Amino acid sequence: MPVTYAGLSSAGKRKRNEDCFLIKVLGPDRVLFAVADGLGGQPSGHIASLTAIRAIETLFPGAGLSETEMAGMVLKVDDAVKESAKTDPALEYMGTTLTVALFDKGRVIWAHVGDARLYHLRQRRLSQITTDQTMAQFLVEEGEITRKEALTHPMQHFLAQSLGGGGCEPESGSFNILPGEIVLLCSDGLYSEIDEDRIIALLSSQHGIEEKVRLLVKAAEDSGGLDNITGVCLEF
Repeated sequence: MPVTYAGLSSAGKRKRNEDCFLIKVLGPDRVLFAVADGLGGQPSGHIASLTAIRAIETLFPGAGLSETEMAGMVLKVDDAVKESAKTDPALEYMGTTLTVALFDKGRVIWAHVGDARLYHLRQRRLSQITTDQTMAQFLVEEGEITRKEALTHPMQHFLAQSLGGGGCEPESGSFNILPGEIVLLCSDGLYSEIDEDRIIALLSSQHGIEEKVRLLVKAAEDSGGLDNITGVCLEF
């Protein structure tokens, strides 16, 4: 089955875009893709996200990775961000989120740190694969707030994990993807602005994958665009 893919990033209403994404084609049925979101409250978030994406390109072995090996690669990316920060005092506290996934012959192997998300669309049902590593998500898991309340909670953007910031504990996993299904990676600037029903509607449209990504980013811009917005889609 043919695989199509596309990615797009926008600064939104911010002066600088600190998001960065990767689409690396490894073969007719193998694609590596990633989204990194530099920490906006820290210096040089745009450098941190770019460093992470470049490190993935360098570190990925070319062969398939297990879930554990994918998480291990993210730890090496974390080391690369930390080493880069040592080269300039202005970069000392830089950090970034990272969600990376490998599509390999109908299977997706992923690893994740922070609050960029990986979604899977199957028969108009959208599943959030990753879990946000934020303080708001911690409150959800403790039963103190609902998942919907977390989207606007003051602690939503307080990360519990990030690359370059100290303790980095990647989550990883895998799942099968069937023909006609879509995988979406996106930064919080996208899903914070448009709800899942809107994401489902746009991904389920008859447009090609490039137009679907463009419409997702535009919808987030039109809904406020208060943060950088990035979406990467793969359709099997």
